[in-house]
Amino acid sequence: MTIYSLFSAFLFALSIPFSKILLNDIPAFQLSSILYFSSFVFLFVLKTFKKNLEPNLKRKDIPYLIGSIIFGGFLGPVFMIFALKYISASMVSLFANFEMIFTVIIAIIFLGESKDFKFFLGFSLIFIGVVILNFNFNLMELNLNRGVLFVLLSSFFWALDNNFTAKISISDPITITMFKGLGGGILSFTAGYLSGDIVSLSVASFIGGVITGILSYALSLVFLIYSIRHSGVSHTFAIFNSYPLFAFILSMIIFKESLTFQVVSAFALVAAGMWFVIFSKHKHAHTHLIEHEHLHSHNDGHHYHDRNSDIKHSHTHAHNITHSHPHYNDIHHTHH
Repeated sequence: MTIYSLFSAFLFALSIPFSKILLNDIPAFQLSSILYFSSFVFLFVLKTFKKNLEPNLKRKDIPYLIGSIIFGGFLGPVFMIFALKYISASMVSLFANFEMIFTVIIAIIFLGESKDFKFFLGFSLIFIGVVILNFNFNLMELNLNRGVLFVLLSSFFWALDNNFTAKISISDPITITMFKGLGGGILSFTAGYLSGDIVSLSVASFIGGVITGILSYALSLVFLIYSIRHSGVSHTFAIFNSYPLFAFILSMIIFKESLTFQVVSAFALVAAGMWFVIFSKHKHAHTHLIEHEHLHSHNDGHHYHDRNSDIKHSHTHAHNITHSHPHYNDIHHTHH
């Protein structure tokens, strides 16, 4: 679902310039805790009133959920927020493109995701665009400092989180995001309290943090998990990682930063790369021998079991189908 990952990317992109503004009044650990606690509260209320047809998390999912909370709910956002203290929001946005690179490498090596020529061509164009964006042609070197190091660490931690989340994306996205918000909020607040990084806030700053948390950390992640389920990890995050471009444009508008030929050239390369990635699928004869539980209907070409129903429902079921069609590395296609 390309639209899910694009919408998720835009919502998450809002967090970079907004967090830069909020850091003027809120310390880093405290800001991270507000973002995640507000995500948890919003989704808890939503889950209370929403009829749930999704399967719940299983015991085997707990290690992946814990990994997602630690790397994606705590270390990733904290290092991103600290980076915003040292470098501009636009520069953070540019280097954040490495999250996609780290995510895809991990997915290919450890999850066995298959990719075609079109995907790797798009991947290469995106990588070249990222390098051009961050290259200082006057000094002929990459601009590296403490802020850049923090962004790269944040990108790597979120790449780990992306792949942990993919392992449990078959379960209820709202539940996953809710636990991540609670865990990330507790860890960030504890770190802030122990470091003396907790201060009294104005009403405006607090509301700004809450709104950012709901948009960029709650709704964004829910849409992202739905996309992972249907399109696979590397495909989803290649598209989701358009968020640095959205964030860069927003940052230039909000902070009135200048547009250069270097930025325009890099943007064109990244946009072209994303085009190839979005339309990359592979086709071959394959057999489904999977037993799992997830929300589905019986009109999608993969579910012919138990009973004939076009109504979405969830139950444990097995697949034993051999066919050939263009597909992504989604929850039904995890083959090498």
